Formats: sequence, structure tokens, C-alpha cells
Amino acid sequence: MSFQSMKRIIPASLRRLGIDASVSATRVLEESQAALVRLWGEDRASAVEMVTFSEGELLVRVKSSSALAMLRTITVPWMNEANRALGERKVLRIRAKGEGR
Repeated sequence: MSFQSMKRIIPASLRRLGIDASVSATRVLEESQAALVRLWGEDRASAVEMVTFSEGELLVRVKSSSALAMLRTITVPWMNEANRALGERKVLRIRAKGEGR
């Protein structure tokens, strides 16, 4: 019996189960939140909720119009920070919307 590394077994198992896209999206949401905290700090980042990630687009909900305006000024650095943490260029766009929209 030959042994395979976990690095090869886990991705293959996730694909076989059909949940690899979901696991990948969850990781993007978590890393994007952590990247925002690094850029903005815990207090300001708490005004932003990660909603979904699909086909390169991160959708976030922002709790105030002032936070939404500020967020738009750091979109590119935020994407860069998140992608750096992910080790690849996954986040291509960030779409932010205010609460209730």
C-alpha cells in the first residue's frame, strides 16, 4: 500500500464530495474578513459583513453609509491583502452594498 500526502488526499476528497467550491468560498470569506481587520482594525471592520463569494466576486454588506464610502477607498489594497493571504488571485471584484439594499 502506498501512502499519499494529505495535501493530495483532501482536495481530491472535497472534489469527489462536490463541496470544494463551498469550502473554497468559505476560506475566501474568512481571509477577506481577516485582511480587512488588518487594514482597518477590529472596530471599523465590524461594520462590514462578508456575504458571499462566487466567480471572483466578493459581496459584502456595510452597516453605515460612512463605512461604505471609506470602504470604497481601500478596495484595491483590501483585494491585494486578501489575495496575498490566500496565496493566489481569487478575489477579482468587491461589491459592497449598504444594509437594507
